[in-house]
Amino acid sequence: MKKMVDCFLPMAGQEELKRTLEGLKGQDIVNRIIILQSGEPVAVEGVDGVLTIDTLKSSDTMRKVAEAAEAPFTLLYMKEQYMEIGLYALERMTGIAQSHPCRHGICRPLQKYLQKESARNHPLSTTRKVVCATISTSVRYSFSAPTPLKTAAGKMTSHYQAAGFYDLRLKLSQCEELVHINENLYSEVELTTAKQEKSFLTT
Repeated sequence: MKKMVDCFLPMAGQEELKRTLEGLKGQDIVNRIIILQSGEPVAVEGVDGVLTIDTLKSSDTMRKVAEAAEAPFTLLYMKEQYMEIGLYALERMTGIAQSHPCRHGICRPLQKYLQKESARNHPLSTTRKVVCATISTSVRYSFSAPTPLKTAAGKMTSHYQAAGFYDLRLKLSQCEELVHINENLYSEVELTTAKQEKSFLTT
């Protein structure tokens, strides 16, 4: 299978990152896995590279991701929680992106948030098709072709520390139509809850 997706992930807890990497490395469609890391350098095994950043959602980080993207599509995950990829989820996203008339804009899948034994659909904003991935504060995941990603990053003239990801999505919406995929293609899994941590401390 052709390697179609470069994956950019934030540095996370050891167990969360380990499980996310295991899921992605089992996908034949994945080209590279790059870790976004700030602060003191930490060695990460089983990845294709580390991108040194200032903050996760800064404008500079978004520009670095766009510059480093090489594969036909780029996956950018912005949460430190374990990301559980669904069966053939990346193939589904690339298929939709390739078959859609615009072919290049963000594909934003529906995700589930998992805590303990329960699961619920993550809140979604009801918006117009063009901006469905740009104004929701719950967006944590973007999937885009590199050309519009690089174009959008080139249009970013501000230097935000916490709003760079939002600005990138806004610029992408001005370059291409954004597509929302109304399917559960991946899950955010919380491995440790505050309640569990408290119980560990008191026992």
